[in-house]
Amino acid sequence: MNKPAFSLAELLISLTLLLVISAITIPKMNFFNAIKLSTETKQLASVFSYLQQKAVTSSTEQELIFDLKNHTYSYNSTKNKYYTHALSKSIEFGFIPNVIGPPGKPKNIIKKVSTFQKKKLGNPVVRFLPDGNANPGTIYLVDKNKKYMQALTCSVELSSCARVYRYINNKWVSV
Repeated sequence: MNKPAFSLAELLISLTLLLVISAITIPKMNFFNAIKLSTETKQLASVFSYLQQKAVTSSTEQELIFDLKNHTYSYNSTKNKYYTHALSKSIEFGFIPNVIGPPGKPKNIIKKVSTFQKKKLGNPVVRFLPDGNANPGTIYLVDKNKKYMQALTCSVELSSCARVYRYINNKWVSV
């Protein structure tokens, strides 16, 4: 009984072609940038939480320093050793032109990547105090195509907390 079927070679050639086509097209799909942006923003929010808890438990001020030109941020992880994290290649500190911000109460067109206070060398810094508070401000992250944008804010409240916002359909949505 000879039934028509594919040979092993034909199946391997078909799978190889499928993998090559996938490898070429998948990285160009924009939804991956949205996922990467969300991941980077959540990781940054985790660092905010970590530094806030570290400041409270160690009774020492902690700092998170942004390098807007190199798209990195640094903080003191252990005794005088700084940890530096570089954003994914497709993500950067920035904003989509003509978007109104900040996310909590949008009033004006965003003109700065960060509203956190500047330190020496002009880099924005978030200071986490031993009482659990942090200086207020916002940092914006965007994909390189400037299609997707998210923001991380520290509000002015009795106890500071970081909030993540996503800009979608021309409005800010809390994540």
